[in-house]
Amino acid sequence: MPETDSVDQPPVPSGESLLRSRKRRWLRILLWTAGGLVALLLIVVAVIVLWLRAAEKAALSVLDGDVHIAGLSARVTVRRDVHGVPHIETAT
Repeated sequence: MPETDSVDQPPVPSGESLLRSRKRRWLRILLWTAGGLVALLLIVVAVIVLWLRAAEKAALSVLDGDVHIAGLSARVTVRRDVHGVPHIETAT
């Protein structure tokens, strides 16, 4: 049987176009990897910032509200001035 060119076969790329397609492929892989690393870095930074904000808020003392302590015979009031200095007032 004689050999004939098939219409279904793609043309064989030349050496120069093969080199160009390999460069584009590596460039595409490099860009996707860099983009993925930047996205991962942004996610890690956001998680750290949210964790630090939550830890900072949990470390603050409670300034409002009522606390009932056994052993006190009268009402005790703690007020803070504009500088944050506590002033304690009690009946006894």
